[in-house]
Amino acid sequence: MLRALACSLTLRGTAAAVAVVALAASAHAEDEGAKAKAYLRAGMKKFDAGDFQGALAAFKRGFEHKPIAEFHYRLAQCHEKLGDGAAAVKEYRAFLEKAPDAGERAEIEKYIASVEGGAGGEGADAKPAAKADAKPAPKVAPKTAAAVPAAQVKNANLPDASGRCVEGQRKSVATEGHCCWPEQVWSDDDSICIGIPRCPPGWDRKDRDCVRKGPACQGGKVAQGGHCCWPEQLWSDDDGACVGKPRCPHGTALKAMSCIPVLDEDEAQ
Repeated sequence: MLRALACSLTLRGTAAAVAVVALAASAHAEDEGAKAKAYLRAGMKKFDAGDFQGALAAFKRGFEHKPIAEFHYRLAQCHEKLGDGAAAVKEYRAFLEKAPDAGERAEIEKYIASVEGGAGGEGADAKPAAKADAKPAPKVAPKTAAAVPAAQVKNANLPDASGRCVEGQRKSVATEGHCCWPEQVWSDDDSICIGIPRCPPGWDRKDRDCVRKGPACQGGKVAQGGHCCWPEQLWSDDDGACVGKPRCPHGTALKAMSCIPVLDEDEAQ
């Protein structure tokens, strides 16, 4: 009986020790993940400011804490901006190995081909034709059918009840579950998406946001929120109309909250 009791106590002690080790490992992994995300955000801030060397260093440090696929992608972007095609290709290939279904695969392969098949076959040393804006974040959620610009949506950085972002925005490791425009990351310090966005087709960049391109407006009206309004008016989704007192263009006169054509310019005075 004493021997059985001793065995039981030994087993319990072993199980407890294993549990402690598992908890410690889990806590360490969580801490390393948090550090990696912090370096990812820091790197994006530097990249946004044009400090590509600083961003490169931050992404390398983050990779040391947690070697997620996105770090390969970000490192490749830095090398691309710095004109090191060979290093960029190496990181892009590493990214595609870890994320073979990445939505950017075709674009990345096109870049690799342009570098490796550059003039005179010296693609590895060739300078890439980098875009003014960086590429979108990897492994992102699909677009949804919403048609309202994020700037007009309450809590635009949070997905809806089904976990989807508004049209054009995406979620990735760098956004920590928030909805940001391609090439942006989430900043806990600022509680906003940071980084210069790469707006999807049909959208224009406005500061740190993307707004849908408006229709071709006629008769002096201007595009507002995807609709045609008179100058100095804004589109209201709640009212389903342009609101605000308009500044009527030449050849029109104010009537109520609209502008009407006038035959005699003196009538518009």
